[in-house]
Amino acid sequence: MANVNIFPYPPVTNRYWRTIVKGKRAFPILSAEAREYKARMASFAVGRQPSQEPVSLTIRLYRPRRAGDIDGPLKPLLDALQGVLYVNDSQIVGLHVTRHDDKDDPRVDLDRQVELDRATARFFGVEVALPRLTHGVRLDEVSLVVDVEAVVGRVVLEVGYEAGDIDDCHHPPVR
Repeated sequence: MANVNIFPYPPVTNRYWRTIVKGKRAFPILSAEAREYKARMASFAVGRQPSQEPVSLTIRLYRPRRAGDIDGPLKPLLDALQGVLYVNDSQIVGLHVTRHDDKDDPRVDLDRQVELDRATARFFGVEVALPRLTHGVRLDEVSLVVDVEAVVGRVVLEVGYEAGDIDDCHHPPVR
């Protein structure tokens, strides 16, 4: 089961920063709209701990009107999610973004996958047994997606299987 988070649509980059001039120097500061957006995003973090592990994100942007590039809202969104889904946006190791139009309900739908290293997985007691894995296939050749959903007092672990060739090197036996 995918864990989808729905967030408000962010202000675009050209409305995120304002410049103030003091003497001969110019300083970028967050706009009032950006400060309001970050505060709203911080409300999603109440009672949650942001991940400290590397994360991969799948983002579906539902923009309010047919204007702007796909990357315009990304930087403000990823910055505002710091402290909400992850500690720092430098933890993002994968990013898949699609753009859609929805003038009635502009929003961001976001799926997050956390990557656990072997030591962390062992600490949590996560073991994966694949007894019927095709003979001769090394585990580093297999993509395995595990969806862990936090539930009060326990953890639900789902492992999915999808049949398919790995780099077209496995073929059905000839009869």
